[in-house]
Amino acid sequence: MATVSPCTKVCVIGADGLCDGCLRTSREIAVWGLIPDEVARRVMADLSRRRADSDPEQVVEG
Repeated sequence: MATVSPCTKVCVIGADGLCDGCLRTSREIAVWGLIPDEVARRVMADLSRRRADSDPEQVVEG
């Protein structure tokens, strides 16, 4: 089963090289439909860290 894309339809690559909407790199976006699910899941797991790095105030501590 294909991993669902994290795209939020805010497709702007920022100065940091990440999409402002989904925080993927342009390379990750370009190959998303071609990469194995295992690789896509690793990228998805990494997006939480990227969110924390880009905006620490949005991270909710549990």
